[in-house]
Amino acid sequence: MGLSERRTLDRQLEEALRAARRQAAPFSRGQPKPKPPGRKAGEEYARRHCRGPVELEQIASQYREDIVRRTLVRRFDVEVGRCRNCGRRVQGRHPLQTYDALGAAQVQLGPEALALAAHLRHEQLVRSSVLP
Repeated sequence: MGLSERRTLDRQLEEALRAARRQAAPFSRGQPKPKPPGRKAGEEYARRHCRGPVELEQIASQYREDIVRRTLVRRFDVEVGRCRNCGRRVQGRHPLQTYDALGAAQVQLGPEALALAAHLRHEQLVRSSVLP
């Protein structure tokens, strides 16, 4: 056995001993497999109900308000029902809706109102750091 081979074996032994002392997650098997970023495509995205017939239970309203140039209020009447086969709640969606919240969270601010709020907050921080 040559000197370089012995050094290689000593280094490998040292790495193995260090790895054995390190705490690993339960059932760990080396490096985790990388998952592709973003949403899953098609049928794999989100949970779906069994695709049985849906019985309409109610129509709920959702509003979005934008106040920058002119106050614009959009009302979305959302049909909410229950699947007759599996009993799962099903909710319709309009293409202009930004999210599905109903009830206490049924009113949202639009993108221009949010941008104005961020701009005003930034201006306040700039002025408070300049003025005593």
